[in-house]
Amino acid sequence: MNAFNAMVDRHNALVIAAKEKLADFNSAVDAHNAELNAYNGDCAKKYYADDLTEAQKLAGIGGG
Repeated sequence: MNAFNAMVDRHNALVIAAKEKLADFNSAVDAHNAELNAYNGDCAKKYYADDLTEAQKLAGIGGG
């Protein structure tokens, strides 16, 4: 019976550790998503079709 209880205790300790790691991971995902949303909000500008051509000219590259 003591061996069984020891296994249950070990299992419970592993479950607690896994839940802590999961909480840390989810916090990191939430932080990443917040940064991603901020980036997307800053970079969601409208561009026109000729913007690429103009940018290539300014950079000294382009095909045309």
